[in-house]
Amino acid sequence: GILAIQALADFATYTDGDNTVTLYHIVPLFTEEFELAKSDGIGELLNRFDAQGVGQLVDLSRPNVATTL
Repeated sequence: GILAIQALADFATYTDGDNTVTLYHIVPLFTEEFELAKSDGIGELLNRFDAQGVGQLVDLSRPNVATTL
């Protein structure tokens, strides 16, 4: 699965008249992380991302945060 959340930057939303552009951060999820988000909520998954230092860049070697705590 993937997680799509609004990017955490000042320029994440741009409005020009009637047009709005919103940037999203896309995070590929391990199966266990997807299951964690379903069972414990997205807040728990995001807390674990923070605890493990998962950033906004895709890192193919990042830890599976559902199994590392």
